[in-house]
Amino acid sequence: MSNVYNEIRELVSATCGIPEESIKPETNLIDDLSIDSIDFMDVTYEIDRKYKIKLPVADWMTEINAGQAEIADYFVMRKLCERVESMAAARA
Repeated sequence: MSNVYNEIRELVSATCGIPEESIKPETNLIDDLSIDSIDFMDVTYEIDRKYKIKLPVADWMTEINAGQAEIADYFVMRKLCERVESMAAARA
């Protein structure tokens, strides 16, 4: 797995009090780990700060609520990490 995956897994674990071994690439942070919106805001803040990006979580939620996307499209670890890597690379 990528460095980004390992860093985000550590961040999610520390922020949400979830054992790292429970967080796999296919883990859905919302459905599988029941991370609530406040904890996810904390995770998002830490990701944004660490990678100097701004995750468009509000846009993602708008798409999900409009039926244009599924929760898994954005909140599965592998997909989230891919988006972070892409956004960080575009910023660089």
